[in-house]
Amino acid sequence: MLNQTVLVPVLNISGGPVVYTIPELNVRREYSRGEKKNISVKELRALYYIPGGEVMLRNYLSVGNDELLAEFGIVPEPEYHWTDKEVRDLLLNGSLERLQDCLDYAPAGIVDLVKELAVSLKLNDMSKRQAIFEATGFNVTRAIDIGIESATEEVEVKKPAGRRVQDTASGRRVPEDTPVVQTHYKVTS
Repeated sequence: MLNQTVLVPVLNISGGPVVYTIPELNVRREYSRGEKKNISVKELRALYYIPGGEVMLRNYLSVGNDELLAEFGIVPEPEYHWTDKEVRDLLLNGSLERLQDCLDYAPAGIVDLVKELAVSLKLNDMSKRQAIFEATGFNVTRAIDIGIESATEEVEVKKPAGRRVQDTASGRRVPEDTPVVQTHYKVTS
């Protein structure tokens, strides 16, 4: 069992920020994408026992100590300790089978990172795009198209050439021959 004061490297493996608060220790931590911090074993044990802490440690934060992971009951897949570099290499140079294994077994944070990098890198391998779509339901092709459209599209406001409703001789905006709707109610005072 590890000493409470030992510092363990913890890496944010998700595509976005990760934030947690431990009221008992009066601690609030924010991790930006790919950020690594050295955290005490005491704090990680407290994080594991707060609501959502176990999910955070399994899927979004990579703990760099196998003994502590075993204590938490987390059996890390090979992708658990990946960084942006490994995910980028997988998308650009890795095999389709390796990507499919990653999508099936990697923590949710790594899968989010795969989707984000596939769009930002404009992944050109259509079979890998299809594998991502089948595993996650995320359409990389459409996301790239939307990104290109929004980046190149200039919004031009068209002003009408004239009024939609023209004034008539009587000063009304609606022509006089427009039928008036009659109600079937008799109003009494």
